[in-house]
Amino acid sequence: MNVLLYQQGGTLYLDKPLEAQPSACTISIKSLGNDDLSEVGSTFDDIDDEDATAEDLSLTLGATTKGAREVAVSATSGEPNPDPFDENYRLLVTTATGRVGWWKVDGRTLDDGDVTQLEFDQQIPFALAVGDLAKSVRCSYAVDWSGVTDTFSGRLQVFWKPTINGVQRTYREVVDIVKQLQSQPATWADVLEMHPSIQHSITNRVKDCESLVRKAWNQVQRKLWKMDVQAHDLVFLGGDDSLADAVIAQTMLNLTHLNIYPASKKDEPKEYQSELRLDIESALGLLTQAYLDANENLSLEAAETSVPLRQAFFRR
Repeated sequence: MNVLLYQQGGTLYLDKPLEAQPSACTISIKSLGNDDLSEVGSTFDDIDDEDATAEDLSLTLGATTKGAREVAVSATSGEPNPDPFDENYRLLVTTATGRVGWWKVDGRTLDDGDVTQLEFDQQIPFALAVGDLAKSVRCSYAVDWSGVTDTFSGRLQVFWKPTINGVQRTYREVVDIVKQLQSQPATWADVLEMHPSIQHSITNRVKDCESLVRKAWNQVQRKLWKMDVQAHDLVFLGGDDSLADAVIAQTMLNLTHLNIYPASKKDEPKEYQSELRLDIESALGLLTQAYLDANENLSLEAAETSVPLRQAFFRR
């Protein structure tokens, strides 16, 4: 999820399943009302059709069989991405026979800056021949708001214009301005720790268990948004596991849709689903140790710890 830090900025990414590598890309950032940033606040610089970075990485692949998880790379052109394991980053794979894939990289080997091997947790869905290509299609732009003093709150819209096969296209995204980056509070290991009996049911049924937790985290963030709260605006005191509990419960609720239940709950599926929904609502509605940093100093004063959870820092 693209976000920008309040009064700091950050790097925005365009990760779309483009059918070819962009040769160039520009970016514009506007208010939701299409105003320039300088209209939003006097200390903002306008970002209007500025040059963004279109990655130029191209990898020449070796041959594989269908279902393989590793592929040798014989040649590297362009700059390898410094963070190829980002959840949203993909490589566009094209074959001489016309097959196309958009694959997430889970491992790679570098030799003096060149990529020599790629690894994938998911099986490669079709065979590769010598000379097939994998290319980055990511565009990025670094936003510097270190000099911004305006206290703008809300959301902005980003217009990306990549040039693909000589044609400029436009993609619009909405980004949130957040006060701090709130990382995913739970992992698949946390789910198994609380519900070890589901491990047997998961085997051979779910290929990427971590993706289940990522999906649940996104769902929990959307639930908070409906409460007029962004997870990124919350400040947690030590020992508060409310968000993690909500994500674990949401993961388990999603698993029930695959007919996967803890051993003790298989005979009461509807009751268990209702129980999980209540657990999620309780965790999000009764975050007794999570408060909002109203005066923006990244710490909590006594008065702030009595502020109701639903009084969000950024009002819209």
